Amino acid sequence: DELHPIVEPGPSTAAEIFAWLDEGNGRWVQGVTRPRDLVAWRQKAAKGWTPLALVVTCADGRADPEVLFDAGPG
Repeated sequence: DELHPIVEPGPSTAAEIFAWLDEGNGRWVQGVTRPRDLVAWRQKAAKGWTPLALVVTCADGRADPEVLFDAGPG
């Protein structure tokens, strides 16, 4: 039951998107992130997708936003 914008309709308002990211970060902090099927994700993404948010990070940062928010690629 992985919620991902490619797989299912995701949150649509700014508040819902922030809550979704915050929930994912909470999972990461607790060390209980969800497994991802990256092959299936890549196949769906090749058909097109629309990211929910843009996360700006430091150019030499070692923290991947997808990991920090347990959101999967993109």
